[in-house]
Amino acid sequence: MLQVIREHTQGIIVWIILGLVILSLGSFILYGYSPESSKNYVAKVNGEAISQNEYQRSYSQFQQNMGANFSSDPQFLDYVKHNIVNGLVDRELIHQQLDAAGFRVGNAQLNKQIETTPYFLDTTGKFSVDTYHQVLQRAGLSPQAFEQQIAYDFSYQQLRQAVESSAFVLGYEVAEQMRLEGQERDIGYLTIPHASYFPSVKVGVDEVQNYYAAHTSQFMTEEAVKIQYIELAAQDLAQKAQVSDAELKQYYDENKQQYSKQDTTAAEKKIKEIEARARNGESFAKLAEEFSQDPGSAKNGGDLGFFGRGAMVKAFEDAVYKLKPGEISKPVKTEFGIHLIKLEEIKGDQRRARHILIKASTVTPEFNEIKEKVRQDLQAQKAEHNFFELANKLDNLTYQNQDSLEPAAEQLGLKVQESEFFTRQGGPQLLHNPQVITAAFSDAVLKQAQNSEVIKLSSDHVLVLRLKDHRPAQQKPLKEVSAGIEVQLRNEKSTAEASTQAKALYAKLLSGATPVLAPGLTWQRPGYIGRHETAADKAAAKAVVAEAIRQTGFRMPKPVNTATPGYSLQQLPNGDSVIVALYGVRDPTGDIPAATREAKLHQLAQTQAQEDVQALLSYQRKHSEIELNLPKNAE
Repeated sequence: MLQVIREHTQGIIVWIILGLVILSLGSFILYGYSPESSKNYVAKVNGEAISQNEYQRSYSQFQQNMGANFSSDPQFLDYVKHNIVNGLVDRELIHQQLDAAGFRVGNAQLNKQIETTPYFLDTTGKFSVDTYHQVLQRAGLSPQAFEQQIAYDFSYQQLRQAVESSAFVLGYEVAEQMRLEGQERDIGYLTIPHASYFPSVKVGVDEVQNYYAAHTSQFMTEEAVKIQYIELAAQDLAQKAQVSDAELKQYYDENKQQYSKQDTTAAEKKIKEIEARARNGESFAKLAEEFSQDPGSAKNGGDLGFFGRGAMVKAFEDAVYKLKPGEISKPVKTEFGIHLIKLEEIKGDQRRARHILIKASTVTPEFNEIKEKVRQDLQAQKAEHNFFELANKLDNLTYQNQDSLEPAAEQLGLKVQESEFFTRQGGPQLLHNPQVITAAFSDAVLKQAQNSEVIKLSSDHVLVLRLKDHRPAQQKPLKEVSAGIEVQLRNEKSTAEASTQAKALYAKLLSGATPVLAPGLTWQRPGYIGRHETAADKAAAKAVVAEAIRQTGFRMPKPVNTATPGYSLQQLPNGDSVIVALYGVRDPTGDIPAATREAKLHQLAQTQAQEDVQALLSYQRKHSEIELNLPKNAE
């Protein structure tokens, strides 16, 4: 069982790779005419090129993961572009380090991983060479390239584990970290709000005019476009796909496995019977030999040997680490079935346990029960086949007829749609997609009046667009913006007035004097507060301390004596000025529970391990030749 669970954990790597494969289906067809394709690499690392296709797939993966949170802001897109390329550079650096260090993956391990990957299994649940080649071919990957990628991921895990396993944290570091995290500080603060000066400050007409003249770029209407577009989505094709009852039955018979469900009723009953016998004193090992359905451990009385954190799936691990030696767990459900666990021995952070596994039974519903679900799946399959053929035709037709979308729409039976005006910030729904925005404002579309490239919105959703109308950016007249300029200048002046007053009060406090405060100004003294506001603080209705003030209080040096507090002057993001006083520092008292200390030790070790991996990458970057050829647009 231990080996099965470990292999399942490592299998996450393959799921990541397969996710990239599925996302990239059709991408090579759809990007065939991209002007960026002439640049066949985005970076070179010690002479090894990172291809444009690798970048495109990574970008698509990132966009899919972000979903609606993906922004079309140019600065954000530039940030994404640099991070993706840097990530690919890091990956190549590690790849080269693996080769130099001699990390290798055996063929047996590689073959086993591929042959058990669900995407490559036939309807009987066995590995299919034909299915394997078909999936990779649709993704534009050769078996050799794919297998090299999986081998690399296994090797990378070996390297990462080697680096992380060498990380350690000393006991005093844990104690010091916990002391600082639990520390409390007695602070006070005086806020000088800029709003109190706002009514009295004046701004002349000439000041508004001068500001307008000096900042014309701030007062422009946004450039906007209206587009025509053809949209092709597999979901729409699926709704139109015609399927007969005979086809449905055949599809059901060939794919029964995907409709099967796990029924745990019998397994739950059986494990409870076994649990009762174990708690009544029967030998756990003998019960495991008799009933456990884990072939790897049943013959050994369910003995899994010693293992540490991360070796087992989470539910199993959580149950084991809550037990004391000799204790038996409640039944634990995992994807493998239902377990009964007995902890035998503890050695440091290692645990030795036995377990009894009872697997759930598989139930397959009858055809008539799920006929509509089968219909939807078969329609989706047909649509998928049609989608890539139509997408390729759309690409060819819109490329051959650069001055119109009508020929493509007519031949493919699609509709030319029209948008409202939208800016570079995007619009609703499709118009919020950064690839659509980038294409709509590209030179080819905006200046040369050509159709765009085929835009891959997802693995089964594409779009081609062209310009319908263009509204250039224009200077806003002064009368439209003068009120806003006046408010801005008054805010700046009132902020400066508050800052001047705060500096004068701060100087008197540092000199030892007690300044007289203007009406309305009062010191706030919340007393001892923690480094971060907690749920307990909120429940106790403690005074809310702005995060900027709290952080200032914890950055200040400890006062020499409680009679003379330390002071710090800060300007808050809202323009207010604040003087923070630190009266005292109080470290946590009492013994730290062993479980808390252990958790902190584990957390710090993980952090140290991550820093070690980054240090390795930094060293490799410093001693490598890296050439960047960043794409002009993150698309």
